[in-house]
Amino acid sequence: MSVPKQEVLVGSANGKVQACNLLVQCGVIKSMAEGRRLIALGGVNIDGETVTDSTVDVIVKAGTIVKVGKHLTVQIAGTKAQEDVS
Repeated sequence: MSVPKQEVLVGSANGKVQACNLLVQCGVIKSMAEGRRLIALGGVNIDGETVTDSTVDVIVKAGTIVKVGKHLTVQIAGTKAQEDVS
């Protein structure tokens, strides 16, 4: 099975981003409200671990697997810190 790969812009050089922001940046959800709802319902897994708090900072690196629901999975291809973007 081929998992779609996505480049993600992270908030800092240490590779951390809030869970809801990660979902929006991956394109798996359209709004932060939708992300908070999905996380509250236990429908989001990052690297096999269920996310229970939408404000938690998640360490993101190349190869991180983001799963939303049963059928939507995205693999992080790489990250870029916001400071690097002009």
